[in-house]
Amino acid sequence: MNELPMYGGQHNPTVERNPDFSRDATQRGWEAYYQGDLDTAIKRFNQGWMFDRENPEVYWGFGLIMGQRSSQESPEQNLKESIRFLHMATEKVPENGRIIGDLAFSNTILGHYYNSEKKNNNLANEHFDKASDLFIKAFKADSQYPPIVANWSVFYFYTGDYLKAKSKADEAIKMGYQFSPAYIKDLEDNLQ
Repeated sequence: MNELPMYGGQHNPTVERNPDFSRDATQRGWEAYYQGDLDTAIKRFNQGWMFDRENPEVYWGFGLIMGQRSSQESPEQNLKESIRFLHMATEKVPENGRIIGDLAFSNTILGHYYNSEKKNNNLANEHFDKASDLFIKAFKADSQYPPIVANWSVFYFYTGDYLKAKSKADEAIKMGYQFSPAYIKDLEDNLQ
């Protein structure tokens, strides 16, 4: 229960709202997240949520963790949850390009999943269309954040536009982003 966002809906906190405690717990959640400790991170984001349900960062954290969990288990369900939480975060801070970019990326990955694993082009295209619009919006809001441009490259890769994927990859690299060598090799192989 502690390792599910919002305690899996099994816990309705009755604690008094305390934005300071929420910020502190969320900060510890981000620290655990960046150290790769997703179990501790989600516990801290849950604490942040318990003390302030209006804190957009807890929903952002939930969304990122569910997106990462999708690579280990239940990809479709976890990606849908990722999108749901990231959408909740964007509702609270609609001009945050970084959250919008992460929402675009989760839609990209779910579109790719539907395309490659489920062979469902309609669902894939629905998510790819959303991602396309979101990447434009994210870039307008925060054009200096390299992960937005890097993930936009991946979007173009998964939608088969390898020239645009290469262009965005080059742009992200100029901004200081480091792709995995495997991605660059796949991209170059598809350009030949």
